[in-house]
Amino acid sequence: MLSLDSSIACSPETGTVQIMFERLPVIFGYSKEGTLMWKTKMASFKPKQVTLLSDDGYVAFHHKRMEPGNTIARFITALPQGYVLVQVVKLKENRVLVDQSYLIACESGQGIYLGEDVSRMYASTAEHLLAGAYEPFPQVTLFHTPTHL
Repeated sequence: MLSLDSSIACSPETGTVQIMFERLPVIFGYSKEGTLMWKTKMASFKPKQVTLLSDDGYVAFHHKRMEPGNTIARFITALPQGYVLVQVVKLKENRVLVDQSYLIACESGQGIYLGEDVSRMYASTAEHLLAGAYEPFPQVTLFHTPTHL
């Protein structure tokens, strides 16, 4: 099920679809027929607290402010050879946001943590990845998507 806080990636090489939600530590992998193939939990993912409010038959959610250690899923894109790149943002103790990146196999859901040194990705096409940074000055980098990993 897709919602406003979900992101999707499609891998033509494997015929799979991956879905992640901004506030959930789980990525879901589906076949092109819609069958759930796997669920992968990001162990270091700590979502911010959300409170369910209900009054007069209406349902609403109250999202608390991010606290140090909280994580939000922010980017997913398909890469060649049946992988997806996933990036989450984690709030550090000093109120600095850091990007953490993962590489996940589309067919199995198995993945590896790539660390905090991967550029922050903003968009992707079949041929390019668009990355950006604010330090030491605003900058944009256009990467050619690798043909193999």
